[in-house]
Amino acid sequence: MCRMLAYFGSSSRRLNELISCLKLASERDPLNGKSHDSGWGYVLIKKDSISYYRSGKPIFKETIPVFLDDDNMIAVFHARKATTGLVGPQFSHPYMEANDSGTHFFAHNGTVNKRKLAQKMGINDDGFVDSEIAFKYLTSTGDIDTLKEYTDTALNLFYVKVDRHTQEAELRYLNYVTPQHDRPYYHLYIDTSDGIAVYSSSLAYLCKGLSRERVQIGFNLVGKIKVMGSERELVV
Repeated sequence: MCRMLAYFGSSSRRLNELISCLKLASERDPLNGKSHDSGWGYVLIKKDSISYYRSGKPIFKETIPVFLDDDNMIAVFHARKATTGLVGPQFSHPYMEANDSGTHFFAHNGTVNKRKLAQKMGINDDGFVDSEIAFKYLTSTGDIDTLKEYTDTALNLFYVKVDRHTQEAELRYLNYVTPQHDRPYYHLYIDTSDGIAVYSSSLAYLCKGLSRERVQIGFNLVGKIKVMGSERELVV
């Protein structure tokens, strides 16, 4: 399982606090006593930059390699705990894909039946982790409801799309848990002080002052920012 956070706002101080809390929760999760040490990554989007990083090291053993300032931003940070399967920086979240609609980023907590989902898609699941298969399905179909049908434990998602045509970046979240696994460990909480933060429940049980308000049901929009873009003609 994994721990993760998403932030929409303009406060570098607030985001730094959340990152520090994620590092603590990843080193020793207050809800199960385990560490999330199978790699980590982030995407940070501002009007004039996109920073993207993945590592195979534990998040609590690394310095965050990004400069934060007070500017409108979308940020997703993820610390992975691989229950089975492949481990390495290439398997750390967030994942990124580009297609004709834009550039997509995806972070996931939970377990999806990758073999059955891959069979539905007509692809071979060898060399993939379940989150990658789920991401490929989402970007190709946009079908969240079917993904729920292939979920074994939880389908907790942070999804960012940078639209190819409007140049807008939007952040969405989903907190879906199967009935037999519906307990605090799999919940996402939201805090609207100094921006909007959505995060794994463990952070609120560890860090003082974070809200324990559970997010709304659905694949919900958090916010959008405009990413600078222009076209240039080749002059010969």
